[in-house]
Amino acid sequence: MVDNVEFSLTGLEELRTNLKQLSKDAEFKGARFAGRKAANLIAAAAIQNAKRIDDRETPEDISDNVAVRFSSSFFKRTGDIKFRIGILGGAKEDEADATNKGGATWYWRFKELGTSRSEADPFLFPALSENIDKATNEFSSQFSRWIDRRVKKLKKAQQ
Repeated sequence: MVDNVEFSLTGLEELRTNLKQLSKDAEFKGARFAGRKAANLIAAAAIQNAKRIDDRETPEDISDNVAVRFSSSFFKRTGDIKFRIGILGGAKEDEADATNKGGATWYWRFKELGTSRSEADPFLFPALSENIDKATNEFSSQFSRWIDRRVKKLKKAQQ
């Protein structure tokens, strides 16, 4: 029988410091990196759907105006990462929107939501609903990759 067992951990303070640093970075940088990758996946599906409904005879192109934006105001307010996927120019008719890559495509909302006289032909909502699992998997895999790279970088810095 063993009467006396000794156990010693060294470098625990260093590990704790690294984990704190990693959690701060992961909270902002890692989640933002992975969130953008997932949002781009949904935006790509929205572009494909927009090409399906777009009128080729007009100079405007809704698919060229699909955009992914990080919501900095939401982050400042809550501390959570949020990306918005939408159409450049929004839902207002404005002459300045003609300078957008796809032209003035303010009418996209009529296609997405429909009107009292025309049926809706959504392209943004299906892009999200059909790709939610893919986007979630993309986020988790990219976030995992980011953490692995960051841990490797921290280990290298310690040596």
